[in-house]
Amino acid sequence: SEEGKLIVDTGDFRVAVPDDRKKAYSSYVGKQVTFGIRPEHIHATEFAPPGIVPSPIKGTAEVVELLGHELHVYLRTGKHVPIATIDTRKRLSVGNEIDLVVDMANMHIFDKNTELAIR
Repeated sequence: SEEGKLIVDTGDFRVAVPDDRKKAYSSYVGKQVTFGIRPEHIHATEFAPPGIVPSPIKGTAEVVELLGHELHVYLRTGKHVPIATIDTRKRLSVGNEIDLVVDMANMHIFDKNTELAIR
């Protein structure tokens, strides 16, 4: 943890766990877990909706697909390639670096061995 925060460290990026979930995850500190977030809960920083619990990450666009009212972006964050569904107002091309926020209110942590969600 940093400054009282519980941090998920993927090796490529670090995100802060919301305070209301720290107790549920405290027994997993220092252990390997699987971090999960749905693409619709990763936002371009400048178009993040109000009321989310943001944690910043950076990535490079590897694939950009315009699908009507949303933009699907496959991001390189190191060895991971998360997918983000972002606002079409974001102008983005393959190879562009992008600042994003993960809505940590919608994140999930899974036990690495059982693959069950930790609640």
